[in-house]
Amino acid sequence: ETEIRHSIDQRTTERIDKLYEDARQESFRKIAEIKQKSKESIAALMELYKQNRSRWESDIVNQIIGQ
Repeated sequence: ETEIRHSIDQRTTERIDKLYEDARQESFRKIAEIKQKSKESIAALMELYKQNRSRWESDIVNQIIGQ
């Protein structure tokens, strides 16, 4: 009975360790994915800014001075 209990305990510990490691790896994968999407969004916004900066500045100045 002690051997059986020890075997069950060992398998349980191994299974818990595996589940923990899987969850940890999935968390790292999701973090990397979020970081990549954030970088892509920032790059897209920067490109939009570069393309429209002059027009936006003119619009703001015109609104301020009333033209």
